[in-house]
Amino acid sequence: MKQIIRHFKTQRKDNKNQIVIFGANDIGIHLAQTLEREDQNIILIDEKEEFLRELDEKIDVLTLAGNPLALETLKEAGVGKKTKLIAVTDSDNINLLLLFLGQSLGVKESYALIWNQECYQSFFPQVSRLKGKHYLINLWELVVQEIEQKSKLKLQILFINEVRGTLVLAIRFLAGHPLIGQEINQIKLGNRGRILKVINNGIFFDKEKNHRIESEDFLIIEIERSEQERVMRRWFAFGGLHKVMVGGEGLIQALKSHWPNFSKSMVCIEKDLIKCQQMLKIADHALILHGDGLDISLLKEAGIEKTSIFIAASHKDEINLLSSLLAKSFGVKDVITILRKRQHTGMLKRLKLEGIISIPQLVVKHLIDRIIFKKSGIFSIKLVAQIDNDLAEGLYLVNRKGILTPLTKCHEQKDNEIIILRLE
Repeated sequence: MKQIIRHFKTQRKDNKNQIVIFGANDIGIHLAQTLEREDQNIILIDEKEEFLRELDEKIDVLTLAGNPLALETLKEAGVGKKTKLIAVTDSDNINLLLLFLGQSLGVKESYALIWNQECYQSFFPQVSRLKGKHYLINLWELVVQEIEQKSKLKLQILFINEVRGTLVLAIRFLAGHPLIGQEINQIKLGNRGRILKVINNGIFFDKEKNHRIESEDFLIIEIERSEQERVMRRWFAFGGLHKVMVGGEGLIQALKSHWPNFSKSMVCIEKDLIKCQQMLKIADHALILHGDGLDISLLKEAGIEKTSIFIAASHKDEINLLSSLLAKSFGVKDVITILRKRQHTGMLKRLKLEGIISIPQLVVKHLIDRIIFKKSGIFSIKLVAQIDNDLAEGLYLVNRKGILTPLTKCHEQKDNEIIILRLE
């Protein structure tokens, strides 16, 4: 295996800060190769020494074998102030600990991949308050956004915030949505809803401005919860569509938080009984069937012949590919197939599957956008108590009157303040 100290002397690009990646899995390897092509100093760390030896023959990236949570490993890799730390191991706990360890060693920019939705929600406030640029990557949130892109909905909900029964949604219109081209003041939300702000190319303006909806525009709207389902159905035609999903116990919670009425008219097929019980608790309106997603009789029982959206989200790529082919054979037009292995994407043209979401490619694209191209779009931050000066920079607050104010100093959230936005 390559000796990391020797390679620092001979191969390190002195004008670049180093990027340390923890986890030589499909995501970590793909990320290391991509960043190497971007002329970055990369170190890939994993416990599997024999695997790294074999990997050294295939990729031109520095590697280090060691326990990722051992301080000796972090010090040998040179983790410190000039390091960008990326934790993409298969363990949420290890990724979180690496983020906190890195921050204690002076790392100012770090990323931790999180698979579990509850884990993300528990630690997001704490990570948000750390000094520097430290981020949790909510995997299933990325997948949900990609489902919106791949499906024919042509619309994304960036976040939902609720204050005393009132929902505030940030919505992005994608090319092809029927509302594109309409004037803002012609969009109706009924008596219990209103548009707070419109964002076009990073510029905020009010509903009254004479503007026609364009692709990639954002609308911040406010509606009463009692009106939510009606507006969802009218704008997105989503809640009433019949949906079938194979597997997806991790995905379903993100879908529910993103689209509160998603589980209506939905059937989930899961082979694992314990996971079925977990899904029942999350998706209270969905029908959960215990069985094999490749069982045609079970697919028919799930209503595959009248399905508008089919999502294959089990832990096994081969099941997802085969169940997607079955869905297509029944005439389902909107088929989303989630793959965990990057090499499986090579067969897609032959199988004529289009709605593919490759988790390694999705995560790597997100990280490259953040690290290399400094993109992040719009996202929300739920304030727990207070925002410090570092976090406040670049943030905007929208109050109940629709007035947008930049946050430039320490700020405590008040009852009538409903959204914190960052535009980057």
